[in-house]
Amino acid sequence: MKFSRTLLLFYTLLFLFAATGARADEGVYISQSRGNEIPAKNLLPAGKVRAVVTKQASDLIGGARGESRVGDLKIYNDRVGFIISGIRPTSGISEYGELVEEAGIISNENGRFFWRNLMGDIALAFYKSGDPVFDSRFFRAEKAEILKDGGDGEAVIRLSGVDDEFIMRRELFQRNSRPLNIKIDIDLSLKPGDSHLDVKVTIKNERNKPLNISIGQLVVMGDGAELFIPGAGFDQSKMKQVNTPILAAAGDGVSYGIVTDEGLRLYDMIEKMLFVGLGKAKAQAGSDAVFNFKLIVGDGDIASIYREKYRIDGAAGIGEIKGSCRTGKGSASDVAVNVLSPKGDYLGFSSVRADGRFSFPLPAGDYKLIAASPFRNSSEPISVSAPSGGAATVEMSIDEPAFLDYEITDDKGRLIPAAMSFSLIDDKPAATDGLSYFSRNKFKNTTFFMNAFTADGKGSIKVRPGKYDVYFSHGFEYEFAKKTISFSAGAKSSEKVVLKHSVDTTSWPAADLHTHNQQSHDTDVSIPDRLVGAAAADLDVIVATDHDRVTDFAPFLKELGLDGRMKTIVGCEFTTKRFGHFNSFPLLRKPNEANEGAPSWVAKKIPVFIEELRKTPGPRKIIQMNHPRAGSSGYLSAVGYDPATDKARDAENYTTDFDTMEILNSAEYEQMALQLKDWYGFLNRGKRITGVGNSDSHSGLEMDVGYPRNYVRMGTDDPAKIKESELINTIAAGRVVVSAGPFIRFSSGKAGPGDMVSAKKGSVDLDIDVLAPSWMTLDKLTVIANGEEALSLPLPNTGAPLRFSKTARFEPKKDTWYVVIAEGEKTMFPVYPMFKPIAITNPIFVDVDGNGKYDPPGRD
Repeated sequence: MKFSRTLLLFYTLLFLFAATGARADEGVYISQSRGNEIPAKNLLPAGKVRAVVTKQASDLIGGARGESRVGDLKIYNDRVGFIISGIRPTSGISEYGELVEEAGIISNENGRFFWRNLMGDIALAFYKSGDPVFDSRFFRAEKAEILKDGGDGEAVIRLSGVDDEFIMRRELFQRNSRPLNIKIDIDLSLKPGDSHLDVKVTIKNERNKPLNISIGQLVVMGDGAELFIPGAGFDQSKMKQVNTPILAAAGDGVSYGIVTDEGLRLYDMIEKMLFVGLGKAKAQAGSDAVFNFKLIVGDGDIASIYREKYRIDGAAGIGEIKGSCRTGKGSASDVAVNVLSPKGDYLGFSSVRADGRFSFPLPAGDYKLIAASPFRNSSEPISVSAPSGGAATVEMSIDEPAFLDYEITDDKGRLIPAAMSFSLIDDKPAATDGLSYFSRNKFKNTTFFMNAFTADGKGSIKVRPGKYDVYFSHGFEYEFAKKTISFSAGAKSSEKVVLKHSVDTTSWPAADLHTHNQQSHDTDVSIPDRLVGAAAADLDVIVATDHDRVTDFAPFLKELGLDGRMKTIVGCEFTTKRFGHFNSFPLLRKPNEANEGAPSWVAKKIPVFIEELRKTPGPRKIIQMNHPRAGSSGYLSAVGYDPATDKARDAENYTTDFDTMEILNSAEYEQMALQLKDWYGFLNRGKRITGVGNSDSHSGLEMDVGYPRNYVRMGTDDPAKIKESELINTIAAGRVVVSAGPFIRFSSGKAGPGDMVSAKKGSVDLDIDVLAPSWMTLDKLTVIANGEEALSLPLPNTGAPLRFSKTARFEPKKDTWYVVIAEGEKTMFPVYPMFKPIAITNPIFVDVDGNGKYDPPGRD
C-alpha cells in the first residue's frame, strides 16, 4: 500500500500513544511495555555494571512481552538491562534460544522505577548462499557462562554453540539446509553508562581452507514496537531488498536499534518477520572470523537510538536540534517532534518530555520539524539548520487537546462498556497532517477518524479539536447513539448517553473463539486493550488463540474491572506452515515451558498431531479448523480436499477429527461460500462438525473483534455463571448460531440447533425468528435442507427488533438437516462499518423414517 508523505510522517505517533488512545479509560491503563518494578535499593549506581544468574522472578525484566525465566542470565547497568536465555528451549521463532530474550530501559515514574520492555524475537543466522531466507542455519547455544560479572567495570556473557536447522524454514520448504559445521562463540558485553549491548560473534574455522560466511538475523517486532528505517519510516512495505544504516523499532516508552560498521541489508518480510543481513565474516584456514554489531535500547523514540549510535561511532560533524514544545497551558508531553529532510524524507522523531523539552542529534544540514499528537492539531513546519558539532535551539508550540467526559448506560441505568467512534465532519485537521496516530485506520481503509473503547462506561478522553459525528455503541444487541460535537482546543464537552438493549439473547452467551493479541508475532494489541475492546463489543466469552503460544487472559480481567462481565478461555492457534491453522481450547498454560506449553506440530502428519493434541492433559478440549479455504493457511485448501468426492489430494495429512470449523472468518465472504459447501458435504456424510464464526481479530484500533461471534445455547448468558466444561460440551454438540449481526431463534418444539426431532406424519414444523437492532438492514432469509435451498423469503426492515417470525412446514422424504441463514448487503455502519450482516444457524436434524436416529443422506 502506498503511503503519502504526510500520512507516513505521523504514523510514528501510533506507537507512542496506541495504548492510551485505543482505550478510553486512562484510569485502567496498563502499559504495554511496563515490566517489573525495581526497588530503589536494588538500582545500580552510575559507573556500575553486573552480570548475574537470575534467582527469582523479581530479578527479571518482565512486561507484556516478557519471556524470561528464573535461571536465565541477566546483564545490566544503571540505564539498561538484557536477559539471555542461554541453552533452554524458548518461545518464538527459534527453538534454541533467542540471542536476547528481553531488553529493557529503566523508567522513573514519580519516584518508582520500572523496566520498560517490548523486545521481540531476534535469532542469529548464518548462511553461505545469496538467499539467506532459503539457506540460513540458526545458532544453537550449547553453553552459557558469565565471563565477567562487572567487578572490573565490564560485564560479559558468553554463549558457545553450533549452527543448526531452522525448523520453521524446513517445514516451509520441506528440505534441510546444508550444515555449515561451524563452532561459534557469542560474547555479549555491557559497560557502565552504555545504552547498548556489544555483540561479538567469533566463528572458529577449523578447516584447512578459508571460510567466508554471511551473518544475519531474523527479527520480529510489532508486538508493541514497530520497525523503522530512515526514509521509509514505519512503512514496512518499503523494508524489502534495501540497505539501511540502522534498523530501529519504537514503542511505548522503549525503543531499539541494531547497527553495524558497514550498515544492514534488509531482505524479505513475512508477517512482520524480517530477515536482516548484518554482514560477512572471513577467516583463513585455522583462524577465527570475527564480526561485531550492537543492540541499542532507547527511551521510546528514534532520537535516543541515533544519540547512542553517534556516541558509539564518535562521528564528527554531528549537531543537534533541541528546544521546547509548549501549549498555552504548559508543556506538551503527549507530543512528538518529527524530523524531515528538505526533500521530505522522514528521519525519525523525538519524544517531548514532561518538562516540554526535546532534542534530536543530526548531521549538519537543513531540516524541517513538525510537532504532532493524536489529540492536537499539528504545528506548522519549521525550517532549521543543525550546525556541525553544535546545537540549534527552537521554540515550538502546539494547540491544546479537547476533552470528552462521557457516561454511557443501558436503558436500565447501568454503566456499560462501549465503543466511541469519531467521524470527522470538519476536515481541517486532516488537511494539516494526515491524522497522526489515527492514520492507521486510514491505512486500513476503515471509516472513522478515531475509535476509543471504555471498560466501564464512564471517564474522560482527549480528542483532537474539530467537528465530529460521535457514535456510541455496544455490539449487535443494542441501539447506537449519535452526537454531533464541535470540540475546541482546551475545552471540555460532556455527554450522557443511553443505549437501548433491543435484541434479547437470554441464555445465549456470545463467544469469539479466535482472537490474537501481543503474544502473536503479527499483532501489537495488548491483552488489556483486547479485553476492553471485546467488552465494548458486548462479548460474553473470549478465547485467547495466539500463534503457537498458550495465552491466559484471566489475570487481566480483575485489574480492568471486567471480572464478572466476561469469561476468558485459555487457548492457542497452531500455525503450521503448509497445512493450515487450528485452534484448540481450553489448554493448560505452562509458563516455564517453551511457548507456554503449546504442543508442537513440527514434522508431524496432521492426523497424528490432532490425535496427540486430544491426548494432552487437561479437560475436554475443542479442536477447530480455522479459515479452511484460506490458501496455505487453510487446511482444506492445503490438503487439496474435494467436497464432491470427499477425498483429499494429500491423504496422509487429511482428517475430519475436528469439533468445529470456521464457516465464516472475519469478513472473508468468498471463503465463506466455499466453506459452507464443505460443511454441507460433511453434514451430508454424517460428520457432525459444528459450524462457527470468529473474528480472528489482529487489530486493537478497528471495529472488528466480535465480528462474527457465536451465540451458544446454554442455561445462562451470565459470564459469571458459565461453566467452562458445559460451554465446551455445548459448542461441540452444535448448539450454536453464528452471528455477524442478526440473531436467529431456530427451533422445532423444544429442539434447537444441534438437536434431532422426529417428523410427525411426514412433516416437520420449524419455528424461525430473526432479530436485529433498528440500524441493521436485512434482505433475505434462506432455509437450507441437506445442502440445497428449500425456502427463500425477503426480510422486512421495519425497525422493530423482531424482523421475521414464522413457522415453516416442510415434508422431507428422507432424513434431513435444516440450516437457516439471514443476511443483508448493506454494511452495519456505524457499529461494524466495513462489514455486512449475516447469521447462520447450526442444523436441526430430522428423523423422517422413525428409526430413532439421524441417517445422513450422503453416507456411503
